[in-house]
Amino acid sequence: MSKDFRQKLKNELQESIEPSEAHLDQTVKLAHTAYDSRRKLRNMSTFEMITSQFRFVARPVWLLQGIALLCLCAFMCVGMMSEQFVSKLPALVSVSAVFVSMTAFPLYGRSRRYKMREIESTTRISHPRLILAKLCVVGIGDVVCLAAIIILALGEMTAPAQIVLMFILLPFLLSCTVSLFIMNRVKEEYATYVSTGLCIGIGVVYWTMATKLQPLLTQLSIGLAIAACALLLLTLFFECRRLMRQIPSQDLQEVLIF
Repeated sequence: MSKDFRQKLKNELQESIEPSEAHLDQTVKLAHTAYDSRRKLRNMSTFEMITSQFRFVARPVWLLQGIALLCLCAFMCVGMMSEQFVSKLPALVSVSAVFVSMTAFPLYGRSRRYKMREIESTTRISHPRLILAKLCVVGIGDVVCLAAIIILALGEMTAPAQIVLMFILLPFLLSCTVSLFIMNRVKEEYATYVSTGLCIGIGVVYWTMATKLQPLLTQLSIGLAIAACALLLLTLFFECRRLMRQIPSQDLQEVLIF
């Protein structure tokens, strides 16, 4: 850079330059135009959040549930060849229902494992609502799996209504309710392990009850089984409601405090 040009530039910069009114008006108009043409934010409904998860969650989870369902169907088909299959059927379907409910566990804490929690925390989307939307997508696959298990075992059931309510719906709802109860109150890094242990315990208890107390349980009234399922559904609804109101979650509060 030449010495004359440097001196000229220095002199120009030292002078006070007042912006003209025309330039100020033009800048204000451009700012208003850019603000009006921005993409306006709006609140996402719960249904929209659920449908948006089909793209990210549905394919891998439904594939996992499909593989689990094929294994259960193959195991049941092999068991049907045995003469004692009818007596073991309630125990098998109850454990299968508990196992189906556990397919949602890999989703919980996924953002922490893949270090996406900070990115999700900067968005306007509620993290608990996002978890609930993912669980709803998983629930659709769970319903399909339970329906397939019921259809496959329906011909071998001695008391279809009692077995479906007592040994399929009841253990499934119990596992889901207990898991969501734990996840709402225990830290995210430990909730999955605690829920897995409790579901395994529920499966073991149901297997024991189905093998040793099957005649007694099948003689219970359908009304009692329906009342128990309705109570678990109500509890599950309140746990989902608690999850919706958990903004921010306990883990996120700890991060913000830190």
